[in-house]
Amino acid sequence: MRLDLALVERGLARSRTHAARLIADGHVRLNDATVTRASQAVSADDRLEADVERWVSRAAHKLLGALDDSGVHVPARVLDAGASTGGFTQVCLDRGASTVFAVDVGHGQLVDELRNDPRVVVAEGRNVRDLTLDDVGGEPVGLVVGDLSFISLTLVLPALLGVLSDLSWTSRPDF
Repeated sequence: MRLDLALVERGLARSRTHAARLIADGHVRLNDATVTRASQAVSADDRLEADVERWVSRAAHKLLGALDDSGVHVPARVLDAGASTGGFTQVCLDRGASTVFAVDVGHGQLVDELRNDPRVVVAEGRNVRDLTLDDVGGEPVGLVVGDLSFISLTLVLPALLGVLSDLSWTSRPDF
């Protein structure tokens, strides 16, 4: 069996894509030797280890840094605009959010761990430009986080401000 498939089958990676990233980054050991080829053959008797990243995506580190540097507290209700795989959503839950509205124009990107979390309200195929209070349960959210690098903020700010309770802080950190 291929190494990337073995990682998923043994529960050491969430998906083949995640497995490929772990392998490429040198975080996988096969019988105590670091392996960097996803196609490496693995047998049932081989010992397989992976240093698994806690966060579902690298984007989580961007938000962690922004929150830590700014001292912003994560409130109970949060909107993650452009949720993708869910790195920002995961951080918000970890920092105390009881509900995160994970909105993305794409489909099927949010990891199952978050998709199946009852605290996450998933809205796929939804453009943040068209958001209304109804999309966030009828009441404003206390914080909007988002990684919207492929759209101008001037196009999305009116909708985001319409679902946000107070405008206290905004930031758009680049990569």
